[in-house]
Amino acid sequence: MKVAVKILDLYFLCWFLLATVNGHPFPCTVNDSTPIVWLGGEQQAYDCKEDSPGCPYFGLDSICDDPDGGEFPPCVNGNKLLCASPPAVPLTNPTSVSTLRVLAYNILEVPYPTWQCGQRERTCRIPHEVFRLHPDLDVIVFNELFQGGCFSMFDPAIDSSVLNFRDILTQLGFSHFTENVGQPVQPPHLFNGGTFIASRWPIVRNDSHVYTAADNSTWEYLAAKGAVYAEIIKTVGKSMMTYHIVGTHMQSTDTPLSEKVRVKQAEEMRILMEMQNISPNAPVIYAGDLNVINGTSHGTDVIDMLNATQPSNIGEYMYTYHGPENDLVNHTEYLNDTGWIDYVLYSNNHLQPTNASVEVVRPQLAEPIDICVSANELIPIYATSNRCLRRIQTRDLSDHFGVLGVFKFSENGTPSATDAIIDPLSIFLLTLLGILVN
Repeated sequence: MKVAVKILDLYFLCWFLLATVNGHPFPCTVNDSTPIVWLGGEQQAYDCKEDSPGCPYFGLDSICDDPDGGEFPPCVNGNKLLCASPPAVPLTNPTSVSTLRVLAYNILEVPYPTWQCGQRERTCRIPHEVFRLHPDLDVIVFNELFQGGCFSMFDPAIDSSVLNFRDILTQLGFSHFTENVGQPVQPPHLFNGGTFIASRWPIVRNDSHVYTAADNSTWEYLAAKGAVYAEIIKTVGKSMMTYHIVGTHMQSTDTPLSEKVRVKQAEEMRILMEMQNISPNAPVIYAGDLNVINGTSHGTDVIDMLNATQPSNIGEYMYTYHGPENDLVNHTEYLNDTGWIDYVLYSNNHLQPTNASVEVVRPQLAEPIDICVSANELIPIYATSNRCLRRIQTRDLSDHFGVLGVFKFSENGTPSATDAIIDPLSIFLLTLLGILVN
């Protein structure tokens, strides 16, 4: 017995010395359910010292370092860093089955060839900050997640380690989501539409449509903008209720053709909803960046084409895009731009809420982070790099603020609400169908 103990002691001593030589005195492992990423060189030389900030730079936890870690080739110089998404923010108990809390949020994760704006630094942090502020959300409609978020494989030609936005959402309890509209990408588009729906509750049916209406004289024509639909079933206790969500991101340019394009896109969005044959006794919610100013005649035209209603604003903010106040905007040519352009609406042709409100919310860090906003590169460049031409500090995590819509429907006492509640057998069959389809 004593001999066995000495052998084990010797084994652990050798392991400790070997691990220390490799730069990490603890096992280079992490809980299987924790999303991780190996940070290393993304150049073919795999110079892992070159311009490589540590895990905390991206809001991630440091685990260990190793020159050979991960799936891509070992470092020629330096070590790779193993980073993990921080512990999940616990979701609170859900609201009643007849209440739906929907967030629309444009997160500015544009492709690197078009702009450097701290895409990784911001998007790795966004889910944690959103759920810290709103741990009782049911549904989120994200816009401008063109590349996949955080350390997604933004370029298949670069064999890089992967930690994407959906990995973090799953860790946080939002494990149901649609694909991005326009994915997979098809000509003439070069990018997907950047819009998808994430849900705390099962998505049992989904659909999408790439808009035929577009201004092909603008760069935006390269992205497959459109609308994405999800049928979601919320379950609280023994009660279940079905909701229908349609998310979008419309034409953003300001050309003589743009207003006509957006009205036509609203019509295509409504047609996508109508093709789902939704019962008039079920709720339908529209959400996303419509790129129309609230209160203008053009804004009214787009909302009227959807045959939808904008709930009353109960918050202090009057804009979802506020250049003078937003750290990511106030250093750009859009410094003075303001407007309410992001929406959460309900359909007038379907179950009406007994109470509804919207509120502009602002995911924001307690302390600013440094990001690079100018670099002549097609890959991520960080503020720590000597290849960064301009750096700024930001607490804001996107150039947009989010919009939180809260909808309360009658659970008892009306035939329409009863039709929206479904029985356990139906939920099982619908969920199974959703799994099979996906």
